[in-house]
Amino acid sequence: MRKALVLIAALIAYPAHSEVVSTSDSGFVIQSSSQAKASPMEVWRTLIAPSRWWSAEHSFSGDAANLYIDSQATGCFCEKLPLPADAVEGQRPGSVQHMRILYSQPGKLLRLSGALGPLQ
Repeated sequence: MRKALVLIAALIAYPAHSEVVSTSDSGFVIQSSSQAKASPMEVWRTLIAPSRWWSAEHSFSGDAANLYIDSQATGCFCEKLPLPADAVEGQRPGSVQHMRILYSQPGKLLRLSGALGPLQ
């Protein structure tokens, strides 16, 4: 756990730079960048494990452990929703797709497309 906290601290130790790079009547594109004192693969492993860094307060289920990233193209940044107490036998749990993976190159680039929070 300590290693994870150190890695997360390293990831957020440098200020991130974000800017709106384009806008239209139907949406906008934001580009963000940050530097980390960690190897590219350490950053990658942390990035694709959102349950380690995403706030539970900003989830539909209220539990960051339900968030995951399938880091292959066509994969998703998704969230499992727990079964309701009155679920029938065999009912599958719900889910939310927050963003989809467009480009994945481990240790180098993860490009996602989608809308988060109230933008969805």
